[in-house]
Amino acid sequence: MKQRLLKFSLVLLIPISIFAVLMAAFTSAETTRSAAANADQSVKNNGESPSVLARRLISIPYGIDSPLPLSADGHMVQVSGHGECPDGGQSFMVQVTITQNGDQNRAMGVTQDSCAGQTSWSAVANTPGNQALQPGAAEACGRAFIFGPSGDTLVGDWCKDVILQ
Repeated sequence: MKQRLLKFSLVLLIPISIFAVLMAAFTSAETTRSAAANADQSVKNNGESPSVLARRLISIPYGIDSPLPLSADGHMVQVSGHGECPDGGQSFMVQVTITQNGDQNRAMGVTQDSCAGQTSWSAVANTPGNQALQPGAAEACGRAFIFGPSGDTLVGDWCKDVILQ
């Protein structure tokens, strides 16, 4: 009887535990996104370019610089930023997307390098086809992949309001 009760308890406990872990992860991610979306990103500029804080959704500190140089024809953006790899990180890859007017105009780029501790990176983001970006406000989003020595990979996303010039 005890064995049946134990088996029955395990059959119920395992799926309930998995469900609880998934719900906690989902709720935590949604709370982080909501907090980032609702945070006041603007700073009084006192005649200077606006300063905007990155909305990090990850625990690894990566950022994108602003302003970003835009080519004269609007088809290329030189994107730069900084990051930090945790102890044991061997290399990283950053994918960047620059958007304006929602998703109507976009440029994408990628860079990869080795890292140990703090690092800086740069990538060229190009627009597809005849799309062109304009000087002014844009959103820059990044996805960092940090490849560890044992084959593990950390992935994180973040976005920041930037100025193209």
